[in-house]
Amino acid sequence: MKPPARSSIRIIKTDKVPPGWFTRVELQKAWGISGAHTRKTIQEAINAGMAQMKIYRIETNTRGVYPIQHYKFRKRRQFLASTFRRLAA
Repeated sequence: MKPPARSSIRIIKTDKVPPGWFTRVELQKAWGISGAHTRKTIQEAINAGMAQMKIYRIETNTRGVYPIQHYKFRKRRQFLASTFRRLAA
């Protein structure tokens, strides 16, 4: 007896992004700086131990479900805390 045929359609689940995690584009808009400067700032924060990076699969406008890097900052500096308040609003 043959095993049942598998469907060629893959269903990919999205991850629920916890509060406090933001994409680079969200941080760029909140900070009001260029994409290159945002990437540099995030990388410096990660190297200094002030930020964490984690990948979540989210629904994008053009690619469907896609793994996107999200960042979470430790609230050591006041400007980061105010950025999070602006993004959450």
